[in-house]
Amino acid sequence: KKMDWKTPNKQFLTQSMYFGSKVKDEGLDEIVVIEDDSGSISDAERVAYNTELMAIFKMVEPKKIHKIHWDTELIEEMTLKNLADAKRNAKEVHGGGTDMCAAVVYARQRYPKAKACIVLTDGYTNWYKVPRPDDVLWVITTDVEAECGGKTIHMKL
Repeated sequence: KKMDWKTPNKQFLTQSMYFGSKVKDEGLDEIVVIEDDSGSISDAERVAYNTELMAIFKMVEPKKIHKIHWDTELIEEMTLKNLADAKRNAKEVHGGGTDMCAAVVYARQRYPKAKACIVLTDGYTNWYKVPRPDDVLWVITTDVEAECGGKTIHMKL
């Protein structure tokens, strides 16, 4: 927990000591997960994306995840509040092209309070600048590196 030094801890004031009070760390209560649903994504990648989403719920324990399925445009979006919601599958619509940077731009406009954006993709997309790139995590299933800021990690299938 974080300390708030503007609000004193009353327990210690009676002892003539000034300590801050504990405040809840907001952490990653609200995040966005974008799944690449373009034609180049394999069934194995879709399974890995779903496994990753469930792991995020278990490890991070956010209050909600805004899940976006995207190829060159929005396919489907939903807000998930628990692990059971995460097990729901998206529509079986898999497109052709890929524009994952546009998905991040969309997510920033649609969910401005989200503290992080996780993009699950094979990395075969056009790269260009995205808003607030420092809190974007690109989880890429190939050796491609994200060229628009943020952090890239590679997921082995």
